Amino acid sequence: MGLLMVGCFTAISTWVSMTAPASGVRYFLWTMTGVMYLVQLAVVIWIVRAVLSAVRYGSPRMVYESMPVRPGGMVTGTVMCPRGFRMLDRISITLRYVVESFEHVSNQNSKKQIVCRGKVHDSWVIDDVSAQLGGFGTEGQIPIAFLIPEDGEDTNASARPARFWDLEVRGEAKGVDFVHRFAVPVYSEI
Repeated sequence: MGLLMVGCFTAISTWVSMTAPASGVRYFLWTMTGVMYLVQLAVVIWIVRAVLSAVRYGSPRMVYESMPVRPGGMVTGTVMCPRGFRMLDRISITLRYVVESFEHVSNQNSKKQIVCRGKVHDSWVIDDVSAQLGGFGTEGQIPIAFLIPEDGEDTNASARPARFWDLEVRGEAKGVDFVHRFAVPVYSEI
């Protein structure tokens, strides 16, 4: 709906800039409509990539063998992709601990910005998907197992700064790549 409204506003601005007498306002409107068309193009490209990813890979999910995971314990489970991983050339799976922090941006407005700092704890790369996964990759399942460090901190998304564990599965392919993140529930006690 928002894209449609911006499109209508851009069309009206284009019409006004084309019919306005030659002046600074006309050139300003030309410039602004050009910027709006570029923003619309970027949004449309983003939407097309998201739709192509959903059509190509389906809705991936993570099935844990046990929840929550305790510090010093193993994160075990299966990453499931309805349409399989056979079209991927390379897969990297990364477990990281992320801390969000507020930082001041030094500009005219002096705003605060949320910055996520991730510490990679473990990573696993599959270079030849069909050879290393065998039937698992073609069936759309990748078994995973990662060790959470003994001194690993708990997940606390409501605290400031928020702290959480993240499992990223990234697959390289011709066309649209597979990129998905899953939250890993790490708690020392319930």
